Amino acid sequence: MRKRRSAWARLTSQQPINADLVGDGSPPPLPDLESVRPAHALPTPRPPVRGWVRPALLAAAVAAVVATTMAVTHFGTSNETAFTPPLLTFQPAAKQDAHTLLLGLAETASRQPALSGQGAVHYSLARQWVFTSSRDHSGQHLGSRLGEYKMETWRNPDGTGRSLRAEQNPPPGSNPVVMDMPLRPSETTPTTSERSRPDQETLPPVGRADANSLRERLLAQDSNRTAGQWFEVAASIWGGRAGDPASAEALLRILADQPDIKAEGTTEDRSGRRAIAISTDGVNGDSRFPEQRQYLLIDPQTGFFLAREQVALAVSPTAGETVQTPATIGYYLWLKAALVSDTTTRPE
Repeated sequence: MRKRRSAWARLTSQQPINADLVGDGSPPPLPDLESVRPAHALPTPRPPVRGWVRPALLAAAVAAVVATTMAVTHFGTSNETAFTPPLLTFQPAAKQDAHTLLLGLAETASRQPALSGQGAVHYSLARQWVFTSSRDHSGQHLGSRLGEYKMETWRNPDGTGRSLRAEQNPPPGSNPVVMDMPLRPSETTPTTSERSRPDQETLPPVGRADANSLRERLLAQDSNRTAGQWFEVAASIWGGRAGDPASAEALLRILADQPDIKAEGTTEDRSGRRAIAISTDGVNGDSRFPEQRQYLLIDPQTGFFLAREQVALAVSPTAGETVQTPATIGYYLWLKAALVSDTTTRPE
């Protein structure tokens, strides 16, 4: 009898997630995410227990699978069909409102030790998936896919630094794109949009401010943000301050005071780490998916943010693609953080 492979094995055989970066003059390769032991109490990632589902051969089977486990994306004028990741599933926790839950997590974050490492440069390792579309010169829609990237960021106290972004699943026949770029103050991170971007450089360096002062500074920038905008702010700030207890506590206390946030229960992120999930629905500036549900996944043991997910609730009729909603269109995992001496050093 032929041995059956797991969904994870089938996926990785089709779209490798650990493509080696080789060639003279290329940046040093990123560490293998399956062997990374993230600094500062972030559990070691492992393959998700809920694998992706392979395409069914018959239309009836496709319909059955879609109805139970996944979303299917059909692409406008393209005949291709791509499968988006399964939606997160949740185990409801004891009845608790989001306000009380988030305040409890803020207390947990406040008891964590300072970020590990030596030096003044904040280093972070992350992993991103994002829904992308391609068109030809005439605007004809050619198809869409979920692009995967490894992200490394080195941020100096003044907001300058370095960003290394490495594509992991290039289209067939293409080489992976590696972008090694300087990081400039106020630069928008991949997890936030221009309209809700906070100014990272106006905050004190990591480890040099308490939660109350950080909270006051963030509220002073714009206290009238919606819950969805605060989700984006939290993702942006955490991207530059991951592993900092004061930053986690400040962000959680701000989120605790926002309306329209739901406590979803417990789940696992895409690396299999146990998390508590909160969500909010809203309209945003995405021209393809104007209505989205955002999730923030938080480590119950540390109060630190583990991941952010985006789920499309509606698709614009002019977007050139038809998505069966709700559909996961992107997620971002924070995997490792530490202080290092310069913008070329990685933590051990």
